[in-house]
Amino acid sequence: MIRRSIFIIVFIVLIFLAGFTRSAAAQLTPIKISYATTSGIRLPLWIAEEARLYEKYGLDAKLINIPSGNTAISALVSGEVDIVSGSGSASIVAAGRGLPVVIIGSFGSTTYKLVANPGVTDLRGKVVGTSRIGSTTDFALRRALSKLGLTPDKDVKILATGIGEADKRIMLMLQGRMDGTIGSPESILAAETQAKVKIEILADLEEMKIYNTVGDLSTRMDVLKNRRDLLRALFMASGEAIAIGKKNKALVMKVVTKQMKVTDRKRLDVIYDASLGRMPSKPYAREEAVQLELESVAFTDPLFKNKKASDFMDSSIVAELDRKGFFGQLQ
Repeated sequence: MIRRSIFIIVFIVLIFLAGFTRSAAAQLTPIKISYATTSGIRLPLWIAEEARLYEKYGLDAKLINIPSGNTAISALVSGEVDIVSGSGSASIVAAGRGLPVVIIGSFGSTTYKLVANPGVTDLRGKVVGTSRIGSTTDFALRRALSKLGLTPDKDVKILATGIGEADKRIMLMLQGRMDGTIGSPESILAAETQAKVKIEILADLEEMKIYNTVGDLSTRMDVLKNRRDLLRALFMASGEAIAIGKKNKALVMKVVTKQMKVTDRKRLDVIYDASLGRMPSKPYAREEAVQLELESVAFTDPLFKNKKASDFMDSSIVAELDRKGFFGQLQ
């Protein structure tokens, strides 16, 4: 009899807990977030997931890897996802062609450096590799060369390699196919480790004020207009994730290992320093980066000439949270 009573009590408790769990889950608002690359610039999304910050701010978040920018924007426009974390160039092109897409925030730029073969310190008269003519990295490369006093296609030959991955371009450079290219700190370390050489770092593009929109966040205009609570919750979760990441490096290393399958301590440090180590604590959309991206797009498409960055971005959600002191209280 006693055993039966205990069984009934346990059964009732389990039913209650199951109902409570379903009720709590039902109160969370679904949000689907696509991200382009498995790189350090996406860390706020992953940290928010690991630390259950989405739930803290009332979200049931699903993170979806969609490598292609155009595919991600198509998913956004069709309503398959609510947020795209990826290069703002795809959002700019979509908005410029009349689609209801807007950039609402940013986790910052991917760190690019102008690199050269060992012993090469001047690229005049040399061959420098890009991914493809008119790409974001191609435009950044040309900007960097110009700031160094070199005229692209005149003082320096630009070689379109067709290779988007920086580490592969660097390895091609080390094989003698070209003298220089653009790479990220992680791709530079990977190439140096593999080839057992010391690559020349000629310039840091961020220090040259040559920004990119790789860390941008975009949404649909109807979401920005009618679902502002959803976006506020997203920026509160990701904003706190950035703050936690800057204070708790051990947690970041755990997340990087889980998401990027990196275990080497030196690579972990490089990823951290190039992403969260220099990531802005307030995820505002960066007008200067969007403007440079616009100029890059206009390089191959006259439709975008004389366009203003402000036509493609809206930082009102982040600004609202900033005014209320949300980001300040996280520090």
